[in-house]
Amino acid sequence: MQLTTQIKVPKFPTITHSAKVMILGSCFSSCIAEKLEQLRFEVISNPFGISYNPISIANTLKRLTFGTRFTSEELQEHNGLYYSPDHHGKFSSTSKVQTLDNINTQYDKASTAIKSTTHFIITLGSSVVYERDGKIWNNCHKLPQNLFCKRRLSVDEVTEALSPIIEQYKESKFILTVSPIRYMTDNNSVNKATLLLAVEILCKTFDNAVYFPAYEILLDELRDYRFYGDDMLHPSALAEDIIFDRFAESYFTKNTLALNKAITKLTAMQAHRPLHPGTDEYIRFKSQLQEYEKIVSNALVCSRHSYDDSPIS
Repeated sequence: MQLTTQIKVPKFPTITHSAKVMILGSCFSSCIAEKLEQLRFEVISNPFGISYNPISIANTLKRLTFGTRFTSEELQEHNGLYYSPDHHGKFSSTSKVQTLDNINTQYDKASTAIKSTTHFIITLGSSVVYERDGKIWNNCHKLPQNLFCKRRLSVDEVTEALSPIIEQYKESKFILTVSPIRYMTDNNSVNKATLLLAVEILCKTFDNAVYFPAYEILLDELRDYRFYGDDMLHPSALAEDIIFDRFAESYFTKNTLALNKAITKLTAMQAHRPLHPGTDEYIRFKSQLQEYEKIVSNALVCSRHSYDDSPIS
């Protein structure tokens, strides 16, 4: 008996461990990045910090592609903290020099990495933006709300912001998704609908862009509050695992899925803490662990040096 409305996810098996992945977007994107890093993929995640709106995400990619390092003149100060309107608050500090160093360290790393990025995973969180003096801010840094004009982007604004980037990197793959995290304010349905419509247009326009329905999987397939966290808005750890498994089934190659399984097993073995380290049983376990580490390491090397990834043996 089928007790759920299962969302169909088109197969797009292009990701192996040779992939160089850049992930941008809302806090849900950080969840995907963390799981990929645990599986030992090469990932650059949110180099300007978490971004919720499409304009800030597009501006990040444009700056990394066409721009230069940030300067001290671009920083501002509030309540003793120096910050950048283009960055998340995690970059801020009481030192202007330190703030700029934090920002440019990540900028240098990401601007180099973007040149060889094979897969962009972009999670759009909200179509609502905060604008000041004609500039859309990535983060308001706890400034008074009356300093900003709050508005919702149009579908056209979203598509016009992201289209040049997808066109610029037409040899790369773009996996676009809308964050399943709900908003109790800003009219969640209309807010998310704007993003969904824009993503649909982008995927129809560009052959290198596909949509992953994380939003639909949580709201339609996992239609139960047991799949939400304590705030009843964010997905629970179980829901995140289920959504990532669906992601993996759709975008990883068959050999990559097998290697991921081996990496997960190896990680569990490495985390094992014996009660009796001196026993013969533990000595055998250590020998098995060392042998398995070699097998997984060799498989990773093979996969990272070939787009035609080899099966783990």
